Order: sequence, then C-alpha cells, then structure tokens
Amino acid sequence: DTASMLSSYRNGITSKMNISDTASMLSSYRNGITTKMNISDTSSMLSSYRNGITSKMNISDTASMLNNYRNGIATKMNISDTASMLSSYRNGITTKMNVSDTASMLSSYRNGIATKMNISDTASMLNNYRNGIATKMNISDTASMLNNYRNGLTSKMNISDTASMLNNYRNGITTKVNIGDTSNMLFPYLRKADLVISELQNQIAQLSSQISLLSEVVTDIDGNSYSYVAIGNQKWLSDNLRVSRYNNGDPILIVSNNTDWSNLITGARCWYFNDSITYEFPYGNLYNWYAVTDNRGICPVGWHVPTDTEWTTLTTHLGGEAVAGAKLKSNGLEYWNAPNTSATNERDFSALPAGYIDNTGNFLGVRNDAFFWSSSYYNSDDAWSRSPYISSAQMYKYFRSKKSGFSIRCLKN
Repeated sequence: DTASMLSSYRNGITSKMNISDTASMLSSYRNGITTKMNISDTSSMLSSYRNGITSKMNISDTASMLNNYRNGIATKMNISDTASMLSSYRNGITTKMNVSDTASMLSSYRNGIATKMNISDTASMLNNYRNGIATKMNISDTASMLNNYRNGLTSKMNISDTASMLNNYRNGITTKVNIGDTSNMLFPYLRKADLVISELQNQIAQLSSQISLLSEVVTDIDGNSYSYVAIGNQKWLSDNLRVSRYNNGDPILIVSNNTDWSNLITGARCWYFNDSITYEFPYGNLYNWYAVTDNRGICPVGWHVPTDTEWTTLTTHLGGEAVAGAKLKSNGLEYWNAPNTSATNERDFSALPAGYIDNTGNFLGVRNDAFFWSSSYYNSDDAWSRSPYISSAQMYKYFRSKKSGFSIRCLKN
C-alpha cells in the first residue's frame, strides 16, 4: 500500500536500481557520458573517475555506493518496515486507500459526508431537518413541521381561538367595551374631567349672565344708557355717571371757576378741564360729595351711590384691596397711561382714569388716577372714596374733602 501511495516516487527511485532503467532515465546524460566509455582518450582523461563511475553500472556496486541510503530507502519498499516507520501515520494515511477503511476511519463523518451522494441518504443524515425542510413543499406538512406554532397561528383565523390565545389581554382589552369597566379604569381621568366640565359650566353660566346683563341697559333721567355687570351678589354700572339732572328733574349745577368750586357746600358737577367734548365720553362727569348725598337722587331709579361698606364687599369678593384694583381697571393703554400695572378688567367693571378736582378747584390726574365716591362720610369735611392707580394693582381707600370732584359708579338697590 505504501508502494502504491508513494507510486510517484517508486518509479523514480526504485527503477534506478538497474542500469538500463538508470541509463534510460539519464538518457540525456548517457549519450554524453556512456559513449565516453569507449573512447580511449576519454578513458585516459577520465581514468581517475572511470573505475569509480563505470563500476557503478551494476546494481551491487550501486547498492554498495548508496549503502548509507539503501537501508533507509530501499527497505522502505517493505510494507511492514514502512508501516513501522510511519506507524504514527499508518492508520491515518495507509488505510485511506479503500473506501470501507476510510469510512471506518471517518466514522463520525461517514453518515454526514460519504452518504451524501444520494438524496435518500442525505435526507436520513439531515433527519432533524427533513420534516422541517424537505416536506415544506405542501401546506399540511408545513403545518406539521410548525406544530408548536400551529395552534398559536393557524387557529387565529377564528375569533374564539384568538380570544383564548390572548387570554391575558382579553379581560383587559376585550371587556373595555363595557362602559362601567372603562369608567372604573379611567376613574382618575373621568373625575378630573368632571371637575373641568363643572368649572367650564360655571364659567359659561357666568358669561351667560354677563351677556344677559350687557344686553340690558339702564337709563338715567337724561336718557343716557349704561351697561352693568354682576360681581358676586352685586350689580354695578360699568360706565361713569354722566347725568346732568337729579331724578326730580332739577339740574345739577355746572361750576367751571376754581374759586366758586372751592366754596361750594351744595351739589355741583363739571367735566375735566371743563371740556365736555374731549372728556365726557368715556370719562363721564366729575361730582362733589354734596351731589352724591342730595335727597333728590343722582343715580338712575333703582340704583344708588354705594356706601363704604358696599365698596368693601366688592373688593373682598375680588380677593382684597391689594389685588382688586387690577381686576377692576380697564386693561391696555387706550385710556390709561403706562404702565397700567397688572390691569385685567376680568369682571368688566372698566374703571377709567377720569382724573379729579381737588378742593381748591384744580384738575389733576386724568389718564393716571380714578377716584370713586362712596356715600359714607368720614367726618364733617371728608368722605370715603376708592381709587385704583396707574402703577399699582391695589384698590386704595381714601377719605377726601367733600369739595373734591370725583367719578360716580352706581350700585343696584
């Protein structure tokens, strides 16, 4: 077997053991060398070599010459010796020469490799995969191969099976169609939504009330019309009073001279800077306190000038004097100078900065100050008033000289 395995070497080495083969093998040299053996000159010239070369032409001499190698090479022709020499390789290489031995040597691979030559054996080797791959050609086999998934997937075609498969979710999702369960699940949100809806309903009711009030008008004896707003339990005119007569028809005295104004102890009125064209609309008239308390009445019938206590009721309802001014002032800079601090006019009271007349008859503060009379006196010379201011959110409470000229806002009886 080794000779067969090393056939490519044997022919090249073994056949060198006889001279004819060696000569044939060395044909390219023989003619050049062998023929020199019968030429005397050559023999003489190569005398020193002839005995050494010519005598090598027979196998025994050659064997003797190659004695050092013969035992190592020549004896390799013997399979037992070769097997011994190649002991570590014999089992791996020598037995590879026939398929049965090879199959035995490669036992662990035989089923996987040797038998791959036909499809049935291959199918056997790939037994674990055959059902999954080979039989995928028809749907029933595929369903069998995917047995683990069939119940989960194939049977999803009907709603009852799907519901069973999704059992963990069914109670959580499917039954949410029931409004009671949904309400329970969404209780925190529904409760919050109820509060929001309730608040919106309250705001809508308030707006509806405001709209209703705005659609109604109050008329004074002169025929001037006023809107009004509801704030808490009170209803206030949303415009400064402009009336020129008491309710019995008597005129309210117009005084334009500073000295005359400062000496008055009866009711009087005027316009800022005595300019009705510029200031009557929207700022209204300025009245002294004596006109406020005149028994003939200055507000429209059914209305009156508020007391100090009634003003306090208003500011308390709006969160106190510290913030009430901002909520009562008209917002923006159409009527107020900057900065008109924090003005929101959130209850549509629309307090306007009409300015005032002091007790000496001087005009002050238009577009910066708003003063409103109360019907309550502080002492014999002074009475209570309220005043929002240009640079504050506060509604100030002052007592001022009864001779001063302020705006009037009427309150429904």
